[in-house]
Parts: sequence; structure tokens; C-alpha cells
Amino acid sequence: MKKRVLFFLIFVLIGLFAYLMFMLVSWFLMTLTHVNPSLGSAIIAGAATVISSVFIASYNSRKAKERVAFEANKEKKAAIYNEFMDMVVQLMRNTKAGKKVMKYCQIM
Repeated sequence: MKKRVLFFLIFVLIGLFAYLMFMLVSWFLMTLTHVNPSLGSAIIAGAATVISSVFIASYNSRKAKERVAFEANKEKKAAIYNEFMDMVVQLMRNTKAGKKVMKYCQIM
């Protein structure tokens, strides 16, 4: 029962937010029609600049976080890979075929 009430409340809040945003945008556009054209173009250019700079800043921040996460996992991956390679090298040293391969690699 609580989940349904919570779902309904969230649905109403999202609808209210969407309606308020629609009203705000329509008010802004109606206001722009009554403004001097040069001032209107300056407002639109300024808004586009602000929106694009916020988008670029958030994109760069997200990429930086991904890079940090990748670098943090890189050490763990390197340790696991080194363990694996040590095991493969040890296995090759303990087999006759491995000795033949190792001799062939040394010749080259």
C-alpha cells in the first residue's frame, strides 16, 4: 500500500514539475516576443552559452571520474595479470614442451 501511495505522490510531483517548466518556458518565450530583437538575440546567445558551458563542465567531470576509476582498477588488474603470467611462465618451465618453446624463443 505504501508503495502505491509513494508512486502516486512521485507521479504527481513529476507532473507538477513538468507543468511548471512548461509555464516558465512559455512565459519566457512570450516575454521575448515583446523585447527589442537585438536584446532578445543577446539573451538567447547568453542562455546558449550558459547551457553549453554547464554541459561541457559536467561532461568533463564525468570523464575525469571515469578516468580515476579506471586508474584505480588498473593496479588490481596488473596484479592479477602478473600473477597469471608468473603461473604461465612457471608452467612452461616445468614442461618439456615449454623447454622447447623457451629454447626456440632464445634463438630468435
